Amino acid sequence: SSGINAEYGVGYVKVNKISSVTETGRCGPITAAGTIFVDGVLASCFANLSDIRVFGAVVISAQLLGRVGFLPLRIYQKFSKDKTGKLVEFEGLHPYTASLMKIFRPFLKC
Repeated sequence: SSGINAEYGVGYVKVNKISSVTETGRCGPITAAGTIFVDGVLASCFANLSDIRVFGAVVISAQLLGRVGFLPLRIYQKFSKDKTGKLVEFEGLHPYTASLMKIFRPFLKC
């Protein structure tokens, strides 16, 4: 059992490899659950998004907005595997993410 909670998408997964890398720039991991757990802290992968509010009340949370926005990419990745069955990985910014950033730049907090 992976320990993943189906309702919240939170849990533990097996870590296959750990390595140390030092680079300049930003790292923006996107996980299937839209969250990442690092050093005992659960954080959103969509920290640069803002909640959609009407009269001060949150109508759509940034977390839901991010999950909906990345749904097409998650569906694509579910079916895009190489000949060995591994997920095709991208170095750098994924083209889909770059497109979303161009379209929604006015709404981002970065």
